[in-house]
Amino acid sequence: MSSTQEKRRQSRLPFSVDVQIRTPEHTTTATTKDICTTGLFVREVEPFPLDTECEVEILLSSGDEELPIKARGRVVRQVEGLQEGLQGMGIKFVEMDDSSQETLWQVIRYNTLSAE
Repeated sequence: MSSTQEKRRQSRLPFSVDVQIRTPEHTTTATTKDICTTGLFVREVEPFPLDTECEVEILLSSGDEELPIKARGRVVRQVEGLQEGLQGMGIKFVEMDDSSQETLWQVIRYNTLSAE
């Protein structure tokens, strides 16, 4: 087991959705590789420096309803170049409102049940 796997306490759900990431200096749109209740990994984006604080926004659609997930996060992992076959960054959620947290839980439950 790798040290990265040992550090993880939450199972990650493969999940591909667009996410907007904002810092005071940059705004970028990326695609998630996976997500869990404590964070996400975005792929095919040049990673921000470690410990960069950021705002994360995922906008999901359910029929006519838009379901936003908004959180404050911190960059905790960088993957550059061809390491592990992708480039991107891991973001740990440090603050999330109750509504966003409930939406995230629903997404994870639904997708976990669908995968079984």
